[in-house]
Amino acid sequence: MKFSIFTLILVLGVLGSCTKTQNGCPVQKPVLTADSSVIAGDSLRLSVSGVSDVYMYNWYGPNGFISHDSAPAITGTTSANAGRYTVDVVTNGGCIYSVTSDSIKVGSPVLPCNLNNNSCDISGDETLYFSYITTKVDGGDFYLEGSGYEGDAELQFQGSGIPAAGIYTITGSYDPGPGQVRVSFTDYDGMWNVSGGPVYVSVSNKKIAVSACNVNLSSSTFGFKTTGSFQLTQP
Repeated sequence: MKFSIFTLILVLGVLGSCTKTQNGCPVQKPVLTADSSVIAGDSLRLSVSGVSDVYMYNWYGPNGFISHDSAPAITGTTSANAGRYTVDVVTNGGCIYSVTSDSIKVGSPVLPCNLNNNSCDISGDETLYFSYITTKVDGGDFYLEGSGYEGDAELQFQGSGIPAAGIYTITGSYDPGPGQVRVSFTDYDGMWNVSGGPVYVSVSNKKIAVSACNVNLSSSTFGFKTTGSFQLTQP
């Protein structure tokens, strides 16, 4: 199932300032075009027009965004990319025209399957239900953990803050990088290693829900391989 994306085109025209005297800078109106809303994981596209004799573009915005392209695109967006974007258009004559977007929204990704909350369905084996969901910060990383009678879950993200909404890649490393998450499950058969497939993170009221559909599972104890789906929600 593909993401459900509702995209509006936002067009803003604001006359910026000029570094020369007003008589030295022709009147030009930069127009910034952007997606006013995107779904996390998709691309946010920006462009500007309305200024001639351009020498350089200087874009800057949320999450340390910087670009010198005329029409930059931010791929794999997360909620950290939400906000206002500004571009300074510098002409060969030394004039600078600036324009800023309205606040761009990044929505939570749409999960492509239906899941029972706080559970992991291991195909052909069992379903783990987690009665207790907790979070912690350890070693500079954020952990979302589940525990229950059938087994336990551990999800590890880089950074001490709540992970941004978006689509993450599963890693087997105990030192996950940006945009990565380490996932493992433990039951009476031992540990299940998780690989392949995207992990979807949504954020509501500063709490996260983490889900995945049909990812690869392998038992390190018995060498059994299968697929599974899971969802954990921070209480």
